[in-house]
Amino acid sequence: MRLRDRHVSARRLLQGGLLLALVVAISGGIVELWRFGTSQAATAARVEQQVRQSFDRMTTVLTQVAVGVAMDPAAARALSGGPESARDLFELVDRRLADVGTEPDAVAVTVYDRSGVALAWVGRPSEVRDSERLSGPSAFFVVYSALGLRLVHTLPILGADQRRIGSVAVEHVLSPAPETPSSDYALETPLGPA
Repeated sequence: MRLRDRHVSARRLLQGGLLLALVVAISGGIVELWRFGTSQAATAARVEQQVRQSFDRMTTVLTQVAVGVAMDPAAARALSGGPESARDLFELVDRRLADVGTEPDAVAVTVYDRSGVALAWVGRPSEVRDSERLSGPSAFFVVYSALGLRLVHTLPILGADQRRIGSVAVEHVLSPAPETPSSDYALETPLGPA
């Protein structure tokens, strides 16, 4: 018997197709319940939990980098050393950012002198133009810039006499700039944008 002479019944073909469609539908339903939850409230709670975890990770990274730069004696020496010490600041900022092992382009670091002039940086920082932010206490705040929505942590850098000689600003991208000016900012989560 040749393969061409074999007869497939339409009934068996229909039954096989329906069984396959049923398996796909059940599998899709199970995946949807596992990923999104059993209700809109469960989905909202899951998204909220993921956003909180994301913010916790971001603030931890920002704090580690800011404290690492501000508390390093090399930062105070370089800020007190004048323009010829700028290379030391760039190396310090690179080293502290590498220590936390973040994604490239997700975090930016800038070291400012007492007057608010940027002396060293890494990444794509937005400019913290508010002099009160740079001369005030340690703070977290959000900046809207051409680069998008960014979470910023500033921390004073103190000299040996415990007086402020500069500041460090560490930024993490919350949301890239929207494609159109009328669009809202969105924070990406595993379940979709929030």
